[in-house]
Amino acid sequence: MLRVALIDDEPLARQRLRHLLKAHPGVTVIGEADGRDSALELLLRERTDAIFLDIEMPGASGFELLRDLERPPKAVIVTAHARHAIHAFEIEAIDCILKPVQPARFAQAVRRIESACLPASEGRTDPPYSADDRICLQTPQRTLVVTLSSIPLLL
Repeated sequence: MLRVALIDDEPLARQRLRHLLKAHPGVTVIGEADGRDSALELLLRERTDAIFLDIEMPGASGFELLRDLERPPKAVIVTAHARHAIHAFEIEAIDCILKPVQPARFAQAVRRIESACLPASEGRTDPPYSADDRICLQTPQRTLVVTLSSIPLLL
């Protein structure tokens, strides 16, 4: 059973995530927080495998919260701003999904959390990414968004 926390300053956003998690019986919500201070308190008190984390919150960003933790849990960034995606992957977030969160995209993020958190002995054999997933490639001149299948493998 995966233990996750929902961290977002918007109550309706947390409610949406709770609703979407009902379709995933292997995941339980151990708590919710509406900002940095309440999130720190929750994460220090409860064993948490992963968090669904908003970035833009009053007082401190989600990225600042992660920096404040000695051992941050796996994170799925949930944001209304696509510009945070590159930074999300720089900090090794499991995934970055945009609001409003769509059920199919959310299910994909949950599968990635399961792959990252559950040992193979618990039956998780799905690869964390599919060929249709996209990645941002940054060059000095521009940023490209490409599917994983379009990147040649060098052996």
